[in-house]
Amino acid sequence: MKVSVITCARHRHEGIGRLVRSIRESTHPDFEHLIVDQSGGEIETEVLDAAEGDRRIRLLHLNEPVRSKAMNYGVRQSTGAVLAFTNDLCEPRPDWLEVLARLFYQTTADIICGKVSAPPYDASTGYACEFDPGRPYLVTNEWCSLRQLGIGANMAMRRSVFARVGYFDELIGPGGIIPSGDDRDFLYRAVRVGCQVLMTPDPEVIHHDYRAWEEDGGSSGRANSIGLAVPYAKFIRRRDTAALYHYLSDLLGDARQAAGRVARMRRPLGINRLRYYLEGAAQGFKPPLDPGTMVFRKHS
Repeated sequence: MKVSVITCARHRHEGIGRLVRSIRESTHPDFEHLIVDQSGGEIETEVLDAAEGDRRIRLLHLNEPVRSKAMNYGVRQSTGAVLAFTNDLCEPRPDWLEVLARLFYQTTADIICGKVSAPPYDASTGYACEFDPGRPYLVTNEWCSLRQLGIGANMAMRRSVFARVGYFDELIGPGGIIPSGDDRDFLYRAVRVGCQVLMTPDPEVIHHDYRAWEEDGGSSGRANSIGLAVPYAKFIRRRDTAALYHYLSDLLGDARQAAGRVARMRRPLGINRLRYYLEGAAQGFKPPLDPGTMVFRKHS
C-alpha cells in the first residue's frame, strides 16, 4: 500500500531536514514524501541535503501563504492510496507509516489520527501541542466533540475520503482569514458525511514545538480557540442540533475551568480562551457557505 506523506513548509528551517530524514528511515518503504514549499525557496537547500537524491522525496513550490491551499495542492499532486499529513516540526517514529498502512488494511476506518507527543519539557514554564487518545476509539457519527478528534500533525486518510468530503477549506488555517483549525474542520466535515475516524496511540510522531506559557491567550491561544469554534458555527448556521450541543458543552467546560482557577486564586488562563471561542463562533457566521460541501466561499 503506497502512502503519500504531505508536508507544508514555510520559513521553519530548523525542523524540515530532521523530518525528511525521519521519513526516509521509515520501515514502510512504499511511500512518497511531498514537501510543499511555501517559503519562496528558503527551505530548498535543507530539503535536498536531507533527501540525498532519494527520488521518493518530492519538493513542490507554491507561492501561496495559506496552508490549506498548500495541503490541497499536495493532495492533487500525490499518487498514494493513503495520504498522511504531518508538519515541518514533527519527527515520526520509524514505524509510523508501517502502522498506518497496517491499520488501513485491517480496519474499515476512513481516517486515522495518531498520537502526537513532545520531547520532555517543563510544564510550569510552557507547553507543546500534543494529542494522546490513550486507547483506540472510533468516531462514527455527528455526536462528537471536536476535542475528541485528532490534529493535523498526525492524520492519515484513504484517497476516497476526498470524493466524499471535498478538500480542505481554503479560508481556514495559518495564512487564511481564520487563523487555525483547517485540520479539525476537515475531520468534522468528514464525520458529518459518515466517515469513520479512528483515534489510536499506535502511529506516533514527536512534535518539536515547545511554547512558553506567555503565548497562551496570545496569538497562538487565540488562533487555536477560534479554530475549534468555527466548524461548529458552520453547522449551527444549518440549524444543526448536534453542533450546537457540543459547542455549548465545550464552552461551558471552559467556563467551569476558568471559574475554578479564579476560585483557587490562580491566574484565570481560561478567560481569554472563552473570549476567543466566542469570537470564533462569530467568525464562522461571516463568510458565505456552500451548503453542499460546508466549505466557505470567498466574498465576491
